[in-house]
Amino acid sequence: MKHICTAITIVLCVTFEVKCQDLSSVLGNVVQNSESMTVLEKWQSIEKSLKKLSGAVIKMSMPHVLKASENMNISSPCMQETMKLVLGIKNIKSWAFRFIDSSAKVVDGLLAGSLSSLGVYDECINTEVKNDKGNVLFRGKYCLMDINLPLPPVVKPYRMDEIIPELKNLTLSDTVMSEVAKFATFLYAYPVKMGVCVPSGCTVEDLDQVATM
Repeated sequence: MKHICTAITIVLCVTFEVKCQDLSSVLGNVVQNSESMTVLEKWQSIEKSLKKLSGAVIKMSMPHVLKASENMNISSPCMQETMKLVLGIKNIKSWAFRFIDSSAKVVDGLLAGSLSSLGVYDECINTEVKNDKGNVLFRGKYCLMDINLPLPPVVKPYRMDEIIPELKNLTLSDTVMSEVAKFATFLYAYPVKMGVCVPSGCTVEDLDQVATM
């Protein structure tokens, strides 16, 4: 079970960009003496570890999120539903993780020219958040976002394998951006697309503000 918790810690570190040593310290003694546990106790211990890790991630990331949102005029329904979503993630509610699960993550095969990561449409729109009485508070809303990287004005038709002159120096380095720059001509016609699942109370205007923060 220690290996499971270690793997979860690494995933959370990469996903939310927090310090792994900080998350590891949160686990405390949860995984100790796991060899003497029953199967049920091990599952309960994993759940407890997940709650601790998720709570730590929210605690570490919230100050940065709040600071970034100070200059944004997010609508009240979107803000309220987003905060409920954050609380759901903290408490590892299944409906909250469906928002994450159905959203696109890193584009698979980006360095090979793949420009889309669509997420899971059906899972998103079928996600419902209910109160204690079973009334639906809000749902998942699927949004397909175009990610437009900065490109110079088109001065001539480009061949498929041609490098944009302004980016030639960048392609000489051995970095991720240098690889993307090699097929940047495609981005004029086909921007990077990512599917995200957001609370139904959020509008296009809300998402535009978040995307540009």
